[in-house]
Amino acid sequence: MRGCGLAMRVDTPSHSPENINNILAFPEKDTDHECARSGSQPVCLSGLGHDELLEKLASLDPHVHGKERQAVIRLVDHSHVVSRIFSAHLVDASHGYSAATTEDTPAFDELRAAVAATDRWYPDYLETVSSRQLSEPLAFVFTDGDKVLMSRQEMLTHVVLHGGYHRGEAGRILAQISVMPPWDTFAVHLHRAEPSRRLQMSREPPGA
Repeated sequence: MRGCGLAMRVDTPSHSPENINNILAFPEKDTDHECARSGSQPVCLSGLGHDELLEKLASLDPHVHGKERQAVIRLVDHSHVVSRIFSAHLVDASHGYSAATTEDTPAFDELRAAVAATDRWYPDYLETVSSRQLSEPLAFVFTDGDKVLMSRQEMLTHVVLHGGYHRGEAGRILAQISVMPPWDTFAVHLHRAEPSRRLQMSREPPGA
């Protein structure tokens, strides 16, 4: 089946306020691998998970909701391709893509396995990179030929925000066919990644 294609430019950083890079801030320490070992790793990458969305998608009957299922698959595929493109940029490697989405719609099981592998790649990558490397600017070229300069931190931030944007689109499609979308918010991801945060509520407040 041929892909529908996405017309808008989504692999380009948006003209956001200057403090956008602080939304998913990394530690300032310059110790090697400090970011990966610190509690901020979920903050860096909490938006990467697609498990719940893909579970919802797997439950859709293709005969009843074929159009909606196809639309969500295309969104996930596009988000995955962009994540793969930026993973290559992060390590200064060739990604092999000529566009920010595939021409043909991948089979669901194939896409699910590929997305899971990419979602694992990013936390593993943080185990190998220092905060100094995260702030280092890298030059690369978008699939449309535009030349870009971004730090690794900015690239990671872009991947997280980009994925969240398209999961939101997918959630809206699910809601329109009366399927409850995943509870996909930053706070939820953060507390699932660091459940000890919720234990703070059981302690006496300071000065009690």
